[in-house]
Amino acid sequence: MTQTWSDTGRSGLREEARRRLRRRMLVTILVVAPLPALAIVLGGLAADRGTPLINWLLIGAGAVLVTVGLLTAAWLVQRQHLDPPLVTGADAQTRRAVRQAIRTGNTDDPRIDLLARDLIAHSPRETAVPYLLGALALVALLLLAFSDWDTEDIVRGLVTAPCLVVAAFLVRRRQHRLRNYRGLHP
Repeated sequence: MTQTWSDTGRSGLREEARRRLRRRMLVTILVVAPLPALAIVLGGLAADRGTPLINWLLIGAGAVLVTVGLLTAAWLVQRQHLDPPLVTGADAQTRRAVRQAIRTGNTDDPRIDLLARDLIAHSPRETAVPYLLGALALVALLLLAFSDWDTEDIVRGLVTAPCLVVAAFLVRRRQHRLRNYRGLHP
């Protein structure tokens, strides 16, 4: 006999998921909301009057990309908050089992399979995220190319660009794993 989630079990998981997502959203807003203003203030304080126009244009392009990324992230979080995946309300051991099932591509436990499929159905189609991160890496490299080549500019460019490329790789790998779970194509 296979054990699956009953309707009451699913509604309990859904409520716990909503509670956890409300808490995450509050923390995210408190941490992320002041960041753009802080970046503008710090940028203004660090501004050099002799900075070339191309650098200001590249910084503006980067700010636009970051703003688009933040708005997209806020929209995805709000969308997930309305109908969170069931696994968000599960206990830690079950969440680990679901992550392992997605990593390996299958599971024998029908409850874990149900949660993995529900998670895949609720996962956003992050098709633009790797490209957005790649564009930000390109902006970082262009800022480096048009900089004065002092130590600060070189370190900033050589740290930022690889971090963004690694983030794009990790997002792409997650997309690949979700797409290949039991042959599902979300």
